[in-house]
Amino acid sequence: MNVSLLKYLVSLSGNQVDIIDTNAFFEKYPRETYSSELYSLEQMGFITLLNSNNKIKEIGVNKKAIDYVEKL
Repeated sequence: MNVSLLKYLVSLSGNQVDIIDTNAFFEKYPRETYSSELYSLEQMGFITLLNSNNKIKEIGVNKKAIDYVEKL
């Protein structure tokens, strides 16, 4: 698991269960390179993804991610 990616997601959410600014995220972590890691984090329950036309449109940070990052 890419912990720095997860930390960045949580920071973009303001440490809240919320949807993040996907444009800001994909500027730092390009969509083509990190999509598989995002799907993996979704399967582990850390985030929720909304797809449209086989492309990630929205990323929601779940409480599990916030709790995990707080313990690091």
